Amino acid sequence: VRLLEGSDPPALRAQRFLAALSVIAIEQPGLQRGVVVLNAQGSPPDLDVLNAALTGLEQEHPLVEPVPVREIFDVPLATDDAGEPLERELAPINPQDPPVTPEQYDSTRAALDGYKSLLPAPDALWARGDRALLVSLSSAWAGGAGGRARAREELDVVNVEIAQFLGGIHVPVNPTITLTSRKAEIPVTFLNDTNLTLRLRVGLSSEELTFPDGAFQEIELPPRNTTFRFAIEARGSGTFPLTLTVTSPDGLLELQQTEVQVRSTFVSNVGVFLTVSAVLFLALWWGNDFRRRRRKRAAAAPASGADQPPSDAALPGAPQ
Repeated sequence: VRLLEGSDPPALRAQRFLAALSVIAIEQPGLQRGVVVLNAQGSPPDLDVLNAALTGLEQEHPLVEPVPVREIFDVPLATDDAGEPLERELAPINPQDPPVTPEQYDSTRAALDGYKSLLPAPDALWARGDRALLVSLSSAWAGGAGGRARAREELDVVNVEIAQFLGGIHVPVNPTITLTSRKAEIPVTFLNDTNLTLRLRVGLSSEELTFPDGAFQEIELPPRNTTFRFAIEARGSGTFPLTLTVTSPDGLLELQQTEVQVRSTFVSNVGVFLTVSAVLFLALWWGNDFRRRRRKRAAAAPASGADQPPSDAALPGAPQ
């Protein structure tokens, strides 16, 4: 049912659904089986996708034949030689574990979904990955270690190819950027060696910076070198790290994480006000202290002269 959902065109979703049914038929071509598809409760099916899938089944599909549901469950009543209904006892079965673990399957599916979100259109790896996920759960695998190993190999091939593809996307490592103002745009250069235009999500994180355009931004990365500018705002001066995390648009695949050292040299308005206020305060204090000392000296000078005895020339009766 998951193949019928999504935002892709109805014809493409129907084609994937028919391809999945074909894979089920090819697993054991000599065994006739019935497959019933139920949509999620409370979620009506997309009629355009449903009509496209039914149209594909009606055009004499070589591996799949549409039948009414009642024919799948309408089993003729078996009778014995006397014409009496035949009774059989159901033998207990021990269900075997699937060839791959849920963790292996889920991690590969998440990697493939993230890979798909990078691309503008389906490619060969996209189709091989879908097939590998279906085949890895096939009950046709032998029930030993060899069968499980072959099933895991189907998933390993997909994971290796995705890792090799992601190796063509490079992000700069540990540059240092200097800010001379509170608000600025930092340049980040990406290198894309995949020869495809990709969709990426860039996450910005720092305790000393804010991001006016948002902490997460989606970009389209063309081949070769491309520089993008991200708006940041510093809360103060100093040197602090800015972490850049590059992922697929859905966040399932982390391509790279790098750290940028940001050096902010700007002084905030509050800092300027405090500095100027401190200088003015010191200037006023020094001025008041200087005037106070000067008045004290001026007041002390006459008092000192009055306490001195008069000279002999100034005494009455002194010889002239």
